[in-house]
Amino acid sequence: MKRLCLTFCLSALSLHAAEGLQPRAFTFNPGDAASSAAVSIPVTATNTVCSPGAGWRIAASVPEDGVRLLNLSWTSAGEPRLPAPVTLSFDVPIGDSAGLWEPVEHVRTPFRGGEASKFCYSTPVRSWFANGDENRLTLAWSECVREVRFAPAIIVEERDSFVYRVKMTFFAEPEAPLARWECAIRLDSRVRDWSQTVQEASRWVASAARAVPLPPPDAAYEPVYSTWYAFNKFFDAPTLEKECAAAAKLGMKTIITDDGWQQAYGDWAPVPETFPDMRGHVARVHALGMKYMLWYSMAFVAKESRTYPVFRGKYLMDGRLWGQDLGVLDPRFPEVRAFIVGNLVRMMTDWNLDGYKIDFIDFFRIFGTDPAVKENYAGRDYKSVSEAAKALLAEISTRLKALKPDVLLEFRQPYIGPVTAHYGNMLRANDCPGDPLANRVRTANIRLTACGTPVHADMLRWTPSGDAATAAQAILSVIFTTVQYSMVLDTIPAVQKAEIAKWIAFSEAHRDALQRGGFR
Repeated sequence: MKRLCLTFCLSALSLHAAEGLQPRAFTFNPGDAASSAAVSIPVTATNTVCSPGAGWRIAASVPEDGVRLLNLSWTSAGEPRLPAPVTLSFDVPIGDSAGLWEPVEHVRTPFRGGEASKFCYSTPVRSWFANGDENRLTLAWSECVREVRFAPAIIVEERDSFVYRVKMTFFAEPEAPLARWECAIRLDSRVRDWSQTVQEASRWVASAARAVPLPPPDAAYEPVYSTWYAFNKFFDAPTLEKECAAAAKLGMKTIITDDGWQQAYGDWAPVPETFPDMRGHVARVHALGMKYMLWYSMAFVAKESRTYPVFRGKYLMDGRLWGQDLGVLDPRFPEVRAFIVGNLVRMMTDWNLDGYKIDFIDFFRIFGTDPAVKENYAGRDYKSVSEAAKALLAEISTRLKALKPDVLLEFRQPYIGPVTAHYGNMLRANDCPGDPLANRVRTANIRLTACGTPVHADMLRWTPSGDAATAAQAILSVIFTTVQYSMVLDTIPAVQKAEIAKWIAFSEAHRDALQRGGFR
């Protein structure tokens, strides 16, 4: 497969100068002997356009001082097809930058392979910042559905200078054929507050992707009780009703009943021994003044389920996962999407639910080779898995909001990009039980890119043998979010319960400042 290469350079940054990283020129090399030679595009010029061949068109512009745009577009000369992988590479001098921010945090090593953004993973914004929280270069791109790989590595150049050598790769992941594709890349080198620059870039991405978040219901900002860390999969209706009574007294307004309520994945029916009357159970929780959300795994069907043979041949992956025999549903089949939407509508109607924790969206992907290709996409009304999954979320949102306009829909990190935020109204930090620092970093990262969608902390879990300060440390680390709790409330000491109640009351009194206000 031929590979297109785009390269551009950034001018050196003085170690002490308070200035952004300034691009010099973009150099486009189609990597195709039949095409013209490499073309250099001076980005300081306005409305610079070139057409180097192979179906590509590049336009560089400067819409305002310190902000540059590179617009890439590709058009198939004949039938729709998948372009060869395209790599955009550039060097970022480290200069006085203090670090590189990415939405999904990790420990960076010089030769790491990098991260990706796509429909169900991360969000397309990266930023270099300096001491004093000043922006040096914030990079954003408008492709929010298909995968874009972002791979920075620290390189030592001559004279002991250090640079980040960045590669952005498009079309490396198996995808459906296209007639046309375009992506805008935005580089902001203005020297100003770094967090505000990231938030502005995130709003630009959401607008470019036509995925501006919808206004959330007030309940999305209210404290939550979750069963996951408290009970894992081992609980029943009487236990949860007892816990909800205690949670309601402390000020919690919603329960999320996590994995463990159901029979086999795919059948989505309550375990009769533990939940013999789901509608009655939900009604008893409602009587306590709490809303009721239920965990639902989007992609999985267990081989032991009654549902599994119904969708035989309609799985993206069919094998062993986490010690279980599972199939991963292919959302490109209309009957698969109808099944998932139908389950969510049925359960909400039958049991009077208030919303869902929707999990494992990131498993809607190609595992190795796309099984649809050899079948010429037979039976599928979408060729792209990501586009089909996006359509599925859109239908879920539309159908459930028709039932309950204030329905609650939670997605967790890493699927916190503009597309998922557009269809959900609760974005939660990824699992980090007992780690207040990780919880703080993860929730802060989501706040920077959520564009107003309520951000939830990962469920708080601490040792019941601790004192009030033990509880306070966990709570205060994420006080700027909607806090979720996952302690067995019946077992924690009175001083810890008092601490929970105190900070819930504080959060409620200052919600506009803490959760709806500006963030930096």
